[in-house]
Amino acid sequence: MLEIPQFEQQVLSIDPGASLQFEVEPKRYSYFIVLEGCGTATVESVTVDLDAGNVIPVVPYSPSIIENRGSKTIKVLRIVLEVSRKKT
Repeated sequence: MLEIPQFEQQVLSIDPGASLQFEVEPKRYSYFIVLEGCGTATVESVTVDLDAGNVIPVVPYSPSIIENRGSKTIKVLRIVLEVSRKKT
């Protein structure tokens, strides 16, 4: 993993038939990068199919969920960036 300040990174494993729902975050951008497996992701009210290599961006205030509807575990890299403003 890269050591970049203000970035959080974690690899998530989602078992077959399971799902992960993420909190709405007011000051954080997220990116989900599918490493292995397939499933679906819903951001706001838009649902897309997931395959290895897909990147799903999630902007602040957007509810999101990843579902594994397949028979193999999905591995997803989640990268979170904190939005901050410098005072001028």
